[in-house]
Amino acid sequence: MKTYVLLLLMFPIFNLSAQSYCTSGQYSEVGYFNPDEITIRTNVEYGRAETFQGITIPLRMDIYMASTDVDTTIHRPLIVLIHGGGFLNGKKNNYATTASLLAQAGYVVSSIDYRLGWDNGTSPCTGSLPSLLAAEYRAMQDAHAAVRYLIENQHLYHIDTGAIFLGGSSAGSTTALQLAYYSPAEASTLSSTLGGLNESGNAFRHTFRVRGVLNECGGIGDTSFIKSDTPIPMIAFHGSADRIVPIDTGRILDCYTPSRYHFIAGSRAIYHTLRNLGVCTELNVYPGGPHCAYSNDTLIAKRTACFFKGILCHDCASLDQEGEVPASCAMVAKDYLIQQDRGVKLYPNPASERLTILLIGETETVAKYSILSMSGRNQMQGILPDKQSTIDVSGLAQGMYCLTIDMPGKTITTKLIKL
Repeated sequence: MKTYVLLLLMFPIFNLSAQSYCTSGQYSEVGYFNPDEITIRTNVEYGRAETFQGITIPLRMDIYMASTDVDTTIHRPLIVLIHGGGFLNGKKNNYATTASLLAQAGYVVSSIDYRLGWDNGTSPCTGSLPSLLAAEYRAMQDAHAAVRYLIENQHLYHIDTGAIFLGGSSAGSTTALQLAYYSPAEASTLSSTLGGLNESGNAFRHTFRVRGVLNECGGIGDTSFIKSDTPIPMIAFHGSADRIVPIDTGRILDCYTPSRYHFIAGSRAIYHTLRNLGVCTELNVYPGGPHCAYSNDTLIAKRTACFFKGILCHDCASLDQEGEVPASCAMVAKDYLIQQDRGVKLYPNPASERLTILLIGETETVAKYSILSMSGRNQMQGILPDKQSTIDVSGLAQGMYCLTIDMPGKTITTKLIKL
């Protein structure tokens, strides 16, 4: 039996902060803390700003974190979540479930309200494009102010200011993406009348670096703003048939007439841009799914926790997959060890009961197969009598496995996901 060993010494830990993030099940898909151990501070005011209607309002957030009675960590990674709603509606408690789950993993999580409203017309696609762009910019200003407030109060909330993540849904994820990838000068092109990105909401002037972005069915105005000097990883969830924010590119809200709204690049366009720049990124596609097709908050929270932990531990893995694939940080951390071989095709993959293995370009030959756990233990083995063979995998536990196929003079290794 062949055993695959992860040599940790080959992948050095880069700093003490990363080391503390990587030595336990904390910050992973596991509920490290119980729900009743999470403290929620509601309606924390992080600033004040003028709305679309010219009214000054308080800007508030809810903060979720494990109680200091159970978590003595001095510096914890921060996730700021921004709700969706077309820049017209939505509220911070839309993210209550996701925020609580991420806090149970060990993150400090802030879910924010921000200024809403724009001239959207009297029927679909009759609104004002300049008004929409101004609404996008106001949301970016408010999210920026929220992060500055949290940095100012880092000791109160036990925040590691070197581990700041953004996330959102629809309009909220567009806000998060554009705040992450746009420079202040680029962002100001959305509106010439609302002031600087860091000049609204409060008087704090902190700067910060975004370490990663959660993108639920959002997009960015132009992928050209994603450059090699902003190598920020992204995890995305998107329906392939989304017409509000297209997964590739198109006009936002599907508005081509009578008003032509601006183009937007969706999750798949961003994914390919990041991959071409060599930046770690994960794309989850819901086949045939509409706008914001992923409704499983638990799945999103767990996959996001694993992806962000991969960034913190310097072993982030890129992935492009369909459906709702369960999260496992052990899988994510070791995914880069598995070489996808073009000499074999597995379907369906992920598989639940039966798996078909097609050997591509091989003459008729008998091959041996082994299915190994990620720790290297042999879970199944047998013979593949033909170029195309079907095996029963129903007895395997849910998770990721390494499939090896031995033929005369050749060994193929690939990845198998069991549902």
